[in-house]
This record gives sequence, C-alpha cells and structure tokens, in this order.
Amino acid sequence: FNGCIYLKKVNFNGTVLSIDKSAFEGCCNLREIELPDGLQYIGNFAFQSCEHLERITIPLTTEIIYFNAFRNTPNNLKIL
Repeated sequence: FNGCIYLKKVNFNGTVLSIDKSAFEGCCNLREIELPDGLQYIGNFAFQSCEHLERITIPLTTEIIYFNAFRNTPNNLKIL
C-alpha cells in the first residue's frame, strides 16, 4: 500500500503476523488503522510520512516495533 494516497482507513480480517518495512509509507490520507490480534512485528518505516494518521490500535501480541516505524507522523497520534 506504499504511497496509496486514497487509503483512509484500514481494518484487517484474518491473520496478519507482520507489517513489513514501508508497507504504508506515504499513505498521506490514512487516518485510522486497527491492527489485528496476533500481530507480532511492525517493520522500519511501516507508517512513515502518514501525515494525517490520527489513531492506531496495536495489539498486545506485538513484540517488535522498529524505532522508525512511525517516523514523520503527527505528534498527537493516539496509539492504543
């Protein structure tokens, strides 16, 4: 979904174990994402430059979140 300017919200159905490097990078209109239970890994730059991201739900099963996963996202991003 890298660079998809029309993506506004993401909900996952089924099993997702990882969000890989730069998966949603540059999705400038993405506002909300709910990550599924069972997610273990969020890669480097996964949500970089998601300038309008307001809210993200990260499940407790997530063991690894790379340092730059949320680089250049809003300071008021709500991480639940």
